[in-house]
This record gives sequence, C-alpha cells and structure tokens, in this order.
Amino acid sequence: MKTYRYNVTVHWGDTDPARIVFYPNYFEWFDQSTRLFFDSVGLDWDSLGKKYGIMGLPIVEAKAR
Repeated sequence: MKTYRYNVTVHWGDTDPARIVFYPNYFEWFDQSTRLFFDSVGLDWDSLGKKYGIMGLPIVEAKAR
C-alpha cells in the first residue's frame, strides 16, 4: 500500500483562543491531502470526475486518540 505524507502548518487563525485547532480544519486538510495523494500517483482528480462521475470521496468515519 502506498503511503503519502502531507505536512500542515497550523496557523494562529486555525485555532481558538485556547490554541486548540478548530476541528473542521482537520477535514479540510484531509481533503487537500487526498487530492495531492491522487496527484502523486498520476491520477488527475478532475478527469476522474468526468470519466467516472465521481463527485467526491466522503469521509465516512473519523477517530482521534
């Protein structure tokens, strides 16, 4: 299985006053990393949508520890 690493710089505006990351940002970063992963293996996201009618990839489960 191929792995892909996507490093994120968490900026001040990504956090609340207690400096805790605003949790919806994680899903934005997941989405960005998914698209970049597809690019890294030579799959163009836009052409996949046109060819196969893919509207997106849903995140159906998320866990944190």
